[in-house]
Amino acid sequence: MGKKILFKCLHCGRCCRNLLKENNGIIGGLMLFLDETELFPKEIVFPSLGVGFDKKDPSKPECILTYQVDSKVCPYVSEKNICKIYDRRPLICRVFPLITMGEIGVTIADSEECLFVEKTELEKGSLDSFLPITPKKIEAHSEWVFSRVMNTHWELAMTQQSKDQVTIRKFNLGTKEWGF
Repeated sequence: MGKKILFKCLHCGRCCRNLLKENNGIIGGLMLFLDETELFPKEIVFPSLGVGFDKKDPSKPECILTYQVDSKVCPYVSEKNICKIYDRRPLICRVFPLITMGEIGVTIADSEECLFVEKTELEKGSLDSFLPITPKKIEAHSEWVFSRVMNTHWELAMTQQSKDQVTIRKFNLGTKEWGF
């Protein structure tokens, strides 16, 4: 594996300019927790993950866990790739390029999303040999701190749900419908 990698943001803006992702036919955007939705214009904020089934409308979830931004480019990134709300930015932004995968652990963004990752892979080869990503392998102090905060948010959201709400539902920004 070699020496520990020290993460340093290169202000490339890739993480702010490629927010919509397609995964298994579902288009998703930048993830937000409820208390972060007020940061963005309400017309571009949609639900993201939900659980259970609404008794009045079974096509919708009973409870929404997270929200998402329906915009390819963050409305707060400047032409010089500076965040206009840096001190208030969402947790997902504070954690980047670390990507928390719940029980699976932590992985790292791909080179299309981060110039630092691209340059590091050109120098050291694929970062797959660093999986699972840990603080001993990649030094990114504040990102690791906020990764723990994000996990706490997830745990709180999940513990507030009843045990029979195990069905995770995803909102597709492409169709504007809930799926599984």
